[in-house]
Amino acid sequence: MYQGIRNNMDAINIPQLIEAAEILGAGKLYAFVRIIVPNMLSGIMVSSLLAMSVVFSDYVVVKIIAGSKYITGQQLLYAARNQAGQYSSVIVLIMFGTTLLVSALAYGIQNRTKKNGVKK
Repeated sequence: MYQGIRNNMDAINIPQLIEAAEILGAGKLYAFVRIIVPNMLSGIMVSSLLAMSVVFSDYVVVKIIAGSKYITGQQLLYAARNQAGQYSSVIVLIMFGTTLLVSALAYGIQNRTKKNGVKK
């Protein structure tokens, strides 16, 4: 997640944007909140989605957060290998649907900020 946000910060040229805002009379904090953060929202969203997709398959993190009484999607798929193929297909479709829903929410939030004039 850090690398994606850092690349976004390099892409928007923060020092030049801050300098332009200061020339126009804005303070550094105001320029950061009203100019830099909205320009970084797309990078933050992409990095967050990538981090979330890693958590779906990261066994250790899920076990630490949820505890050992809950099973992960990967464990469920592994346990379903000896059952009918439809059961495994349903598990994969649910995981895909969840990822699609979270991605659609993030995309909707990003488009809403663009329509409100917050982004560039």
